[in-house]
Amino acid sequence: MKFPSMEKAAITIQTEKMQGYLANNRPPEKVFTWLDLDNVGESLLSDPLFMKRMKYAKDFNQENPKHQESWFAAIHMEYKDEPVKRMIKTAMNDPSTVEIAKLMERERSKHWLDKKDPPRNVFYFLDLDKIGDKALASPNFKVWAKYLDDFNQQYPNEKTTMIDGVMANYFERKLLRIFNAAKKDPSTENGPAKRTDQQMDCCDGEAGGP
Repeated sequence: MKFPSMEKAAITIQTEKMQGYLANNRPPEKVFTWLDLDNVGESLLSDPLFMKRMKYAKDFNQENPKHQESWFAAIHMEYKDEPVKRMIKTAMNDPSTVEIAKLMERERSKHWLDKKDPPRNVFYFLDLDKIGDKALASPNFKVWAKYLDDFNQQYPNEKTTMIDGVMANYFERKLLRIFNAAKKDPSTENGPAKRTDQQMDCCDGEAGGP
């Protein structure tokens, strides 16, 4: 059982330590483990020290313009893809941590982009291949569509279409069920799912010939 007064005192002590870390130019990656944030688990984004460590990373980068460090790098290094995925999902279900979960989603996408992970792989990383007929209505599909656009912009020589990414993860029969389900779902009337449907129609037209 945690006592609020004890927890508040512990946070105060750690905050003072962080001031010393910054004065000594300690990298955010090290500070992450010194604060024992690598042992928090799926509730990391709701931990009070996590937000303070994010601020530490921002302050460190301001003090070191030639040596920028991502606040997300240490998280991925310590927790890897699957735990990070669960972490974001947990935070998305709590109104108080939704915004930080969205921020972490964006940082994770930047991480994939820097690694040059192809969109077809990110589709799989986001578990869109496991959702079934509702894949195009999933919030993760919008995350993937944004990643696809960013990937194409950053790597124009390896540009890929939305339909290519989707087809790389589904058999044709299942793909047709997904598109039919999307057509019946009002939430997919506009946006990324609509683009996929249009590309599919285009492919059908080309296959059918004149």
